[in-house]
Amino acid sequence: MKIQKPCWPDNAYYFITTSTFLHFPYFIYDDQKQIVLDRLREMEIKLNIEIKAFSIAMNHFHYVTFLQKGELYSKIKQFMNGGISCLYGKRFSKKYKQMWQGTKAIIINNEKSYWMILGYIIGNLLKHRRVSTFQELYNNKYSSYKSFVDEHDEEFARELVYRVINVEEDSEASVDVKSFEKIGIQDMLNGLKPTNPG
Repeated sequence: MKIQKPCWPDNAYYFITTSTFLHFPYFIYDDQKQIVLDRLREMEIKLNIEIKAFSIAMNHFHYVTFLQKGELYSKIKQFMNGGISCLYGKRFSKKYKQMWQGTKAIIINNEKSYWMILGYIIGNLLKHRRVSTFQELYNNKYSSYKSFVDEHDEEFARELVYRVINVEEDSEASVDVKSFEKIGIQDMLNGLKPTNPG
């Protein structure tokens, strides 16, 4: 039986999650997290894409980007996973030969999911108790919470995070996007009139 390759759509927002092998905490310290952050920034320049939101935790990282060409997803995955693994191995010891458990991409297909996913990502370090307050989250460069607040509004950012902070992850830090559809947000979106995605 022939295995069909996944079809990644063009002109779509991608919610991407990468988790470490057996959830090992490879990114406990700032200089370890910095490898991921630098790679994200380098990817924006080299592949000419914009990272809309990101969060770097001890054993996984999330980000959202818009891809005009879906075929770029495979390059993104290789650029991030291969690059981080190589750079990390030059500076730190790896407990396992395999660094990654997997990478999952979810296509964001409506505006409500877009905003809720951004809220989930910018609040992820608070969810995992890597920070204790919104001020700590704002000051933490391994989350895009600060840039979101600066671009939009602090009240809007906090409300988004409050709405999604209890959304469950599976064992690989992936989230069921359908769970966001049950969370009331439309009045908030209408009331605060954030910048449209895009």
